[in-house]
Amino acid sequence: MMATASNTQGRDSQRHVEPQGVVHTLSRWYFVCWDLLREDFRTFRVDRLSEPVLVEACTERRALPFGDLATFVAQSLGARCQHSEARTARIELLAPYERVVEWMPWSASQLTPLGKERCLLETHEHGLDQLALHLAMMDADFIVREPRELVDHITRLAERLGRSVQASVGGLEGHRR
Repeated sequence: MMATASNTQGRDSQRHVEPQGVVHTLSRWYFVCWDLLREDFRTFRVDRLSEPVLVEACTERRALPFGDLATFVAQSLGARCQHSEARTARIELLAPYERVVEWMPWSASQLTPLGKERCLLETHEHGLDQLALHLAMMDADFIVREPRELVDHITRLAERLGRSVQASVGGLEGHRR
């Protein structure tokens, strides 16, 4: 397959690749492939790919360095985030690891057990509002360890949701902004 990929600076490069799969993270889809020129695996954001052309069918499945696509993308993003403005968010989830791992869809995150009833979520945040929303949708209470600014974003989300509930129950006159 031939495709054009844009990097973060907007520069395009044409790549001859063997597709391996697609992975969804907290906020984006990533295309994982074997780059024939560089003879290595590469990860590209799907929204930055254009002009894909199927040159020949890829029949070879290559062994990924970290075993599966999701883990490979998580490791790849982790390495990239160390060199970007993204920070690592650490959230202690007040739920057993075994339960959380069943429903947590964030493949670019790391989940570590902290005993029987807690686990630590480490994810690279690119937007605190979006991370606050994802945390609010989880079926577990949590404690924000870092970044502390995330608490402010969660507070604003909770206040807005509270106003919306009040307006829904009590009518628009109860909705103040």
